[in-house]
Amino acid sequence: MAEERPERAGFVGQSATGPQDQMQVFGRSGQGPHEMMRAMEGPFGPDNAVRQALTAIWRNLPANDRSVERIEQEARRLFERALAALREDGEAFGFGDPQG
Repeated sequence: MAEERPERAGFVGQSATGPQDQMQVFGRSGQGPHEMMRAMEGPFGPDNAVRQALTAIWRNLPANDRSVERIEQEARRLFERALAALREDGEAFGFGDPQG
């Protein structure tokens, strides 16, 4: 018996209920991309990103140097570096000042 295939929705290999159709629904709802991502991720987006970063740090440390303390040390170092770059970019590009 032949397997039934869902209708295609614009891209080869994607069904009519695929991600692009969900994006179109958001587009029709009047939400912009920021609101759409916020609605899709909910409060778990930032938490998930941090956990993925911690996992990446663990994977990239030498096997004999993997410990909770070492992962925490590297995470803090990387986070502080990223915050410093954010502050510098905010000054250079004029964003981040709620008064400005």
